[in-house]
Amino acid sequence: MSSNNGQLNFEILLNPSVPQADELRLSRQVEEMYRLFVEAQKAGVPVANTELARIGLLYQSRLYELRRALIPLGWCIDLVGKTDGGVCFYQLVRVEESRFYAKHKDKL
Repeated sequence: MSSNNGQLNFEILLNPSVPQADELRLSRQVEEMYRLFVEAQKAGVPVANTELARIGLLYQSRLYELRRALIPLGWCIDLVGKTDGGVCFYQLVRVEESRFYAKHKDKL
């Protein structure tokens, strides 16, 4: 789960409904989110939805695509906390420990 020269060594497939004109921009958003999660994991901190929204307003779609790409590599992204003000925190976790994967594996 590393990148070489800024390039991912695995493929992230965007939702088929993404217009071709938007594919490059949205692919870059997913890659940026991936790097954010990796750096947060190294630091031992979660990623807030406010950070994800700065990357892309439709971060939930990109988060779903990133999860689908990471699962075959043994990783998933779980919601690990939420404030009363609506800030959600996500973290990269091993698939076997993932509550998200356990709940949604039939749909992924």
